[in-house]
Amino acid sequence: MELIDILYKINWGAFIAILALILSQLPPIKQMIRGKRLRMAIADTANFSHVFGNTNMSLWVDLENVGGKTITVNRIKCYLTRHDGPTQILNARAYWMTESLPSERQFLLPFAEISLKPGDKWSRFLQFWDTKTWSKSVESKTKSLISKMRVDISTKAMESDKELSAIAMDQRPTVEADISLMQEINDLVRSLKKIEEGDYELLVGAYEESTPTPLKMLGFNLTIFENDAREIFEDMEDYKYGFGLHIPSRKTKWLQVIIRSKSEFKIPRD
Repeated sequence: MELIDILYKINWGAFIAILALILSQLPPIKQMIRGKRLRMAIADTANFSHVFGNTNMSLWVDLENVGGKTITVNRIKCYLTRHDGPTQILNARAYWMTESLPSERQFLLPFAEISLKPGDKWSRFLQFWDTKTWSKSVESKTKSLISKMRVDISTKAMESDKELSAIAMDQRPTVEADISLMQEINDLVRSLKKIEEGDYELLVGAYEESTPTPLKMLGFNLTIFENDAREIFEDMEDYKYGFGLHIPSRKTKWLQVIIRSKSEFKIPRD
């Protein structure tokens, strides 16, 4: 009888109103049981470049949290495999500010992490580097060679200005780096260069720090043609003049390649 009396005394209208208010502050049940789900889309082109032969690639990446929990993406990795050949692991290291893309000076910002609440979206032009090949020793050697190149060409340019002062600037011969220095540079480039003509598989995965399995992975096929491989590295012809090293390159270094989605692929393990 006591329980029945209590139930009769409850103000059910007020109780239902309070319950409705509490439930309204919670995410929908359907969303709560979704867990972590990430939607990822990649534009249908990849752009290839290099630094001293080391592979660089850029992709337009769209991310959306379609699950019920916050996702923190702190790794986006690409696995680039030439047919029957080795796999390069390319890591997202920076992204372009889209507001600066039409301008002459484009800004790159470091890629750290992306926190996405349910329903949040993120889109950027990401740059990927072969960070494994670009080791500390390689970076040190590269900086040393660039420094030697700057000193060598600057010294020769000063001497040339004195000797050829009576000749117009546009008629003077272009100063070239020392042959032995160029040999060092070419040897380094050959040791880092991995992009060749051929068919490739490209896998793109987004990861949280605590998970070895990607939140989302997409697969693509692409082809680097003979002329493509030549164009990617054609700026190296100007290395002997210092362009692309201590002087900005005179040639466009990014080559656009069509990528085609594939539904079947094996998720790699590092």
